[in-house]
Amino acid sequence: MKNSKNYERLMNEIDNYEQTVGTIIALCHVLKYDFGGEARIGKSMNTSNKNVVSPNTKVTPDVVGQIKDYGLVSEVKKTLPRNEEYLDADVDQIKKYDDFLTGWFVNEIRGHDITVLIHLLRSHGFVEYLKSKVSKGELQLTRKLSVVEFVRSSERQEFFTLRKAYGEIHHMELDKKLTPGIGVPMQKIIPELSSVKFYDCEPPVPVTMAILWDNIFSDIPKAEEFRDSRRKGITITVELEKALNKCKEYFGPRDSDAEIPKMVWIKHAMEKFVEIGLAEQLQQKDTYSVYYRRIYGGRTLEYFAKEVVELEQGSKLNNF
Repeated sequence: MKNSKNYERLMNEIDNYEQTVGTIIALCHVLKYDFGGEARIGKSMNTSNKNVVSPNTKVTPDVVGQIKDYGLVSEVKKTLPRNEEYLDADVDQIKKYDDFLTGWFVNEIRGHDITVLIHLLRSHGFVEYLKSKVSKGELQLTRKLSVVEFVRSSERQEFFTLRKAYGEIHHMELDKKLTPGIGVPMQKIIPELSSVKFYDCEPPVPVTMAILWDNIFSDIPKAEEFRDSRRKGITITVELEKALNKCKEYFGPRDSDAEIPKMVWIKHAMEKFVEIGLAEQLQQKDTYSVYYRRIYGGRTLEYFAKEVVELEQGSKLNNF
């Protein structure tokens, strides 16, 4: 196809996002099943009035974990920007968690650590950046900070590997396991992977489009409507808020205090459907008319990725 390099770049971004979701689930699995603890994606915590970044506010780390009286807050870093200003924002995020946070699963804890999850291919650069900040005295924390790199691997079976690349973890057994690396087989987390598709970062728009098309829009027509359409497609009405609520119910993290997915993510996907000629925004607020039919062969995500790339390059070829 045209613009194959842009298509490959977008598919890599999509894969990175899916790996990140899988890694978050894998970390929760380790904390809950390997150590008998608790873990939640997007659990709300409270900062104190002494917090140097955000005093007396609610924060929602990507993962909050607790093993007995030991706490862990984890933030995911999906990319490594070249602009150091964006990296400085990551340091501020770390500093935000260096506080007497409240809102744990059990109120009394002896302390907590902070960890950053980052892909194996980007961990070295981020670790070097942190070391530089520490050596200059620009990052001084009371709590332990670690960087845990992740990668999805395939050998005899597919699994996620988590390995500590930098820092210390107070929990000795967790530190001992993460230092050489923990492998979490994909098979062990398939139920969670099939039901959690988002975390607190917007995915590439084709991801949201494919989830809506395959799982939300498909619930709207009745079986007889499909038969009557003779596979030529039918027009359905999609309300933004209803689509959001279904995405939250079916594919958002369970019991999350954060809005995952967010309304704006769903709106971005609907706007993209309009741009590629598969939807029209109606006069009624946040309501769309969608020309819907099934995309067979299980390649919905690839289809919308191709459409998005061709749209961006001004060479859309709608073969729908």
